[in-house]
Amino acid sequence: MTALFNLSPNALLNWLDKIEWLCAVISFPFLLALFLFLWRNFLNLLRKCGGKSLWGNKMETAVFAVLFAFHAFAVSWYFMHSSAGYGGDKAYNNLLFGTDSGGLHNRNYFLMGYGSREPVFYVFSAFLSGCLSSLHILPVQAEWLYPLALQLEHLALLLTANRILACFMGRTSVSRCLLMILLSLSFPVLFFGLVIEKYILAYFWLIILVCLCIRRERSAFAVCAAGGTMLPSALLSIFASEHSPRRETKAWLSDMLHYMMCFAASLVLLAPGLVLFRFQSSTVFVVSNMPFLQRFYQYTGLLGAFFLFPAAEVIPVLEGTLEMPHWVYTVLEHWNPVGLAVLAAVIISAVWNRRNRLCQIAAVWAVFSFVLHIVIGFGADEIALYTLYYMWAYVILLYALAERLGDLLGIQRLPDLVCILCIIVFLCVNIPAIGRMIQFSIQYYPPGFFSV
Repeated sequence: MTALFNLSPNALLNWLDKIEWLCAVISFPFLLALFLFLWRNFLNLLRKCGGKSLWGNKMETAVFAVLFAFHAFAVSWYFMHSSAGYGGDKAYNNLLFGTDSGGLHNRNYFLMGYGSREPVFYVFSAFLSGCLSSLHILPVQAEWLYPLALQLEHLALLLTANRILACFMGRTSVSRCLLMILLSLSFPVLFFGLVIEKYILAYFWLIILVCLCIRRERSAFAVCAAGGTMLPSALLSIFASEHSPRRETKAWLSDMLHYMMCFAASLVLLAPGLVLFRFQSSTVFVVSNMPFLQRFYQYTGLLGAFFLFPAAEVIPVLEGTLEMPHWVYTVLEHWNPVGLAVLAAVIISAVWNRRNRLCQIAAVWAVFSFVLHIVIGFGADEIALYTLYYMWAYVILLYALAERLGDLLGIQRLPDLVCILCIIVFLCVNIPAIGRMIQFSIQYYPPGFFSV
């Protein structure tokens, strides 16, 4: 031991390198076992969420392929002409609607990232994205190559989640195709399809959990994945049981205890540094000084942004000596009329469809978003960031309302007609708006801007 302390700094570093290599060799079989375990459960969950029936319909698969090609072309062109969506070689954040794209990309968040809101995010992201890190060793000198490959993978997960969502909403193949197109042209999907963000992974695992909840199937893996990538998602585990909490309370409580134990075990084994005790990073976004009425204004803005591009403005920001304009959400000083209409329709639908299990799940999630952003005031001035995470519940409730109205009026195709109308509106409003954001990005953040 005395000899170890007498070593020179270089000799000590050599010993530490050897120890590091030894630890890597010892841990390799365990990492390989974890990798295979994650992939096996991931594929098993996809089979439970539809399996062959998810891709068996040729028309739906063709629509999915066209939508993926559209988004893939858009993000490829965007990343080649601007570095705003991934931050280039610097960890600059908040360039577009407060996103953390630069930090997430440059700090390898999808391989090593975690936080108090996403305690084991890296576990349920790295096994999907890990192989893409090998692109760094290629001789291609394009800074956009790795972030583009990462974003294309996220696009596949995002559109797959939309495909699953449409699968348990639409009654016919045409309805499901229209739903996929509608979701793809909504603001959250158009926006998050162009920027690197962790909410895509959280949304994907959340939709997987929702699908299993609808089918009344138990899956501790899905609960851990959804809650591990975004902690509030674990709330929906109350539906992930084949037992009724009222009629079979004891069996239901047993399932909940099982989920709690599995989730706690995943945190103890996989969450570095007991991140659940680090609440400071989560509370900095709570807008405690915003009046209640103004929070409600922002909430109506959130509901409107589930579908239409929100109001935005460009503000100059000085990073050291470098002027870096930010494209930010405009804090509302009045009601958002689209948001108010959505809120009224959602309340009617939740009451009217209160016995529908899918609508029950969606209503719980809608109430949760209301409490979090109005009562607590969490992120009330950054609503664009949370649109993808909450949108699905409101879409379910609105679509269920259209179905009930169609049945009442004898117009079976009413939901399809509503979808077609929304698609036309989205094309007229969202495509030009996203084009203005892209033009801003190209003007101020061309490729290589952050490398200077």
